[in-house]
Amino acid sequence: VGSALDYVHFTSSAGVALASTTGAGIVSVAVAGVGAAKYAIGGAVSLNGIYNLTEALITNWSDVDITGALNLNASDISAIVSVAGQLTLAGKVSFGISVANNSVIGSVRAGIEDSEVTSTSTITAKATTEAAEGATKSAVIVAWAVGGSGAATMSMSGTGSIAGAVAGAWADNTISLTVESLIVGSDVDVSAGGASLSAKDTSESRSVAGIAALSGVFGAAGSAAISVGLSLAGNTIANEVRAQVDRSSVDARDGVRLEATENATVDSWTMGGALAAAVSAGGGIGGSGAGAFSFNDIRNTVQAAVTRGSAVTVTGAFPVNLTASDTSRILSDAGGFAIALMFGGGGGAG
Repeated sequence: VGSALDYVHFTSSAGVALASTTGAGIVSVAVAGVGAAKYAIGGAVSLNGIYNLTEALITNWSDVDITGALNLNASDISAIVSVAGQLTLAGKVSFGISVANNSVIGSVRAGIEDSEVTSTSTITAKATTEAAEGATKSAVIVAWAVGGSGAATMSMSGTGSIAGAVAGAWADNTISLTVESLIVGSDVDVSAGGASLSAKDTSESRSVAGIAALSGVFGAAGSAAISVGLSLAGNTIANEVRAQVDRSSVDARDGVRLEATENATVDSWTMGGALAAAVSAGGGIGGSGAGAFSFNDIRNTVQAAVTRGSAVTVTGAFPVNLTASDTSRILSDAGGFAIALMFGGGGGAG
């Protein structure tokens, strides 16, 4: 998605505004249920991706001369909501897995490239992943991966019986965005105002992974019940947020402001549970194991800079301000429980 003045000579006695907004959205629900008398395998998988390029630019050797203000705004307010859930039941052995994998990858750019721009008012370029101040944040991924497996068997013959249940859930999210407000390779003159470049990201990655594995056996000596549950959640945010004057000349009466802001959030919750119960006339075994793991990573580059031989001149009382901030955070909770019970008339283990 783009709006641009590209390789043009443009003159106006009024202001100019270029605005581009991407609002892609995905809602995905994958649900599965499997049942069998003896053996069952089930799974639900949700795979989603959004790949965007959003630009508001004056570019490619354009010559722009305006009397009013110049406003360049590019925003990406994309979102993914993904749910994967399954339930697998069997008389002897069941195996079930739920997977939700999502990614938002793209570029949001606003600015002036390889051009000459003159304005008697103000020049503002803003690239953001936020719709408006106080509005719902964009570049949001919300993923749920939940599942359950159950197995139960009964045998009153002389031989033992086995019941086993294995369940797994994996939720994985990736956000990789380049958010840039730039003046590159250009000559910019603001005779009666200031110039402002602002780049802001407010990405959010939220994941929930939860499972339960249950098994039970009722039988003769030597019976065994085994349950294993494992849940995994991974979130990665790797963004570049940049407000930059590069290889350019900027002359502004009322100051020059460059601001790069990163405020990404990762919120992860994982839970795994397993329960095994064996009731045997003689010796028996009940075994269970559960785990919950959360892998989260934020690695951003945030920059407000004047680089590579650029000249910035302020003729009025207002200064040149460069501000870069990163207030990203990770919130993570993981928990699990495993219970094994054995009841029998003879020796047993649980």
